[in-house]
Amino acid sequence: MTTLCVAAPQTAFAFPGEGYPDHRQIASRLEAAASSSKGIVRNLELGRDSAQRPLTVVQIGSGDPASPAVLLVAGLDGRHLHGIELALRHIEAFAADQAHAREVLNGGTLYVVPTLLPYAAQSVTQRPAHERATAAGAGDMDKDMERNEDLGDDLDFDDVLRWVRVAEPGGPYRSEDAEPGILHSADRTSGESGAWRLLTEGLDDDGDRRWNEEMDGGVLLANNFPFRYEWFGRNTGVHQVCEPETRALMDFIVLHPEIGIVLTYGFEDNLLQPWPEQKSSDPSLTGPGWGRKPVEAPNKNDLPYFRELSDRYLKAIGLDRAKGGLGVGGFVTDVRAEEELPIPTSDDAAKGGFAASAYYHRGLVSLATPVWTPGVQLARLEAAEAEEKKEEKKKAGENDTKDDGDTKSNAKGDAKGDSDGTSDGPGDDGPDSMNATGDQDAKDGPGPSDADDESGDAAADSDESELPKSVKDEARYLEWLREVDPAAWKEWESFDHPDFPGRKVEIGGYAPLARIVPPMSVLAETFPGHQAFLEGLFAARPHVVLESLSLTEKELGVYTLEIETQNAGYLPDVFAQGVFSRIVRPTRYEITLPAGAEVIGGTTRGPLERVGGEGTTLRTTRLLRLPGKEGVEVTVVSQHGGTDSHRIAPGESWRRS
Repeated sequence: MTTLCVAAPQTAFAFPGEGYPDHRQIASRLEAAASSSKGIVRNLELGRDSAQRPLTVVQIGSGDPASPAVLLVAGLDGRHLHGIELALRHIEAFAADQAHAREVLNGGTLYVVPTLLPYAAQSVTQRPAHERATAAGAGDMDKDMERNEDLGDDLDFDDVLRWVRVAEPGGPYRSEDAEPGILHSADRTSGESGAWRLLTEGLDDDGDRRWNEEMDGGVLLANNFPFRYEWFGRNTGVHQVCEPETRALMDFIVLHPEIGIVLTYGFEDNLLQPWPEQKSSDPSLTGPGWGRKPVEAPNKNDLPYFRELSDRYLKAIGLDRAKGGLGVGGFVTDVRAEEELPIPTSDDAAKGGFAASAYYHRGLVSLATPVWTPGVQLARLEAAEAEEKKEEKKKAGENDTKDDGDTKSNAKGDAKGDSDGTSDGPGDDGPDSMNATGDQDAKDGPGPSDADDESGDAAADSDESELPKSVKDEARYLEWLREVDPAAWKEWESFDHPDFPGRKVEIGGYAPLARIVPPMSVLAETFPGHQAFLEGLFAARPHVVLESLSLTEKELGVYTLEIETQNAGYLPDVFAQGVFSRIVRPTRYEITLPAGAEVIGGTTRGPLERVGGEGTTLRTTRLLRLPGKEGVEVTVVSQHGGTDSHRIAPGESWRRS
């Protein structure tokens, strides 16, 4: 296997998740940001959790309901601690530079929900450390009317709950000779046979032949939202939005219709892995509501915007979409222990997902990213390796050029040496000595040690080339992980398990969160890119303005009012899914008339057609009867694109300069 020369971060920690903020640190950092921000940052109460503890939503900016807003949500899954940390860093960045914050927000508001699970970090700060994804609650996964009677046990007394693998012919997992520590699913369609069964660390406390099945009591908030909700699913709750935390978040969106863009840090994903072009929907946006079926693919009119925003995101964080494999998947989701809550793929995360519900049910521009994955880390390693090779080639080219110059300048001296009958002996130093040795080796063939080395390397290369891709990827990831955090992986060690007498049992594998949460130093490197992308969303949001007005007299007292509306932002005033959902109100015009005036054959207000982005303009004409020379005021109101108004007198024409 190729050895990667990757410098380990200066800051090490005991195992993944340590160093991330607990509920006290979250509260302290939010309070400090608000107190130092000179009024830019305000901490508001979003609601209460199931234990009646307050949940916080942070308001950054004006809070004006007439101005467009962006909502950032993190901490829906207790394992996604890096999303919480990143959200806190965004808040602190805006609080630290108020002038820059005002410039970026431009009259708008950023709302941040840093977490719905402020106590999530307790799972890794308490002992034994373990993963917990759900809200507080006791579990009865085996339906025996007993709660929390079968939890994990620290069998090897290392304060960490890892994995237990049990040798079992025909089991679901197997390992390869070249990488015996790595498990992967046996492909039975190809004739592969499994050899291992995988459990979480612990005992069968209730004797039902299920191990630690009640480790995840409570509801998984990340899958408690309406879109593709799984009825009777594992930890999904009694029904959609049944938990006080999820209800508080959805109520907040309903109470703030000015929120047009939602960014979610979690397992849902349409930024690292953009929605494919081949999968889209095209429902009628104008037909009757009867008989309509739920839409489960993005609208074809919205898809280009999502893919462009994905490109901007990847560029901001320094990744290339062409590499592929950036999302949650591969070896991360291929292997999981029995009864362990799985690490979801983006598709599984969307079932009952918040980001998906915000788009499909509320019609909002809803973006989601896992922030970091092992696939992202592998892509960064490949990029660093490619850059290193590029630099080596560059240096080699410079050295070759220098060597050519030295050879030409010494050619005369070399010729003289040859004519004198002298030559460099095998004991002389220099390139000629090395060439002579190389030629001799080529003539006589490699010695025994060389042959052994070459055959060994060839065998190693052959073994590695035959490994499944998921195993090769995981081996490369583990090589990096061992460098940055040796405690994140424990080599498998034999253990006499009382539940499996006389059988081969081993304890080891990943520490909690080692496949989910990056080291804090790695997350710090990604923050500037995420901050730039978040700020870019304010520049991309719709910005609907009056571009021109004219009030021309047709005949005595009758005037033609021409209104030209423009969207100066990148995004449209409403996504097609927003039209289909009938949640987002259409952009409208309003005409304020003087006393005695009227609109002929119409009303003083009415909807406009959908205003596309990037400078799209719409022209609207209305016929007015004005009794005198007093002017009218025209206002355009967009739910997500802002409000603009201008007053115009009879016979006047106006255009925005």
